[in-house]
Amino acid sequence: MCFVLQGLNLFSKKNYVGAALTLNPGKYPELQASRNNWASSAAIAPGCTATLYDKTGDRGKKLVIKANKPSVGKLDSRASSLKLVCS
Repeated sequence: MCFVLQGLNLFSKKNYVGAALTLNPGKYPELQASRNNWASSAAIAPGCTATLYDKTGDRGKKLVIKANKPSVGKLDSRASSLKLVCS
């Protein structure tokens, strides 16, 4: 498992394996073309909350992540935008 010191790590495969994308707190209304509809698991730093959306512009179905997720479930390979807030 990959441990995150700050922010969010998205992984291309379940259980925190595969290619990774590290994100700092902020709004991502459109994930990079190479990372759109790509994430399958997520590791998040303590005190952070990420909201993933299946459409660009923070629209559509959403998944709120407050703890590490070995699978992002209903948004597996469907996340197109996200918001990340850390306290």
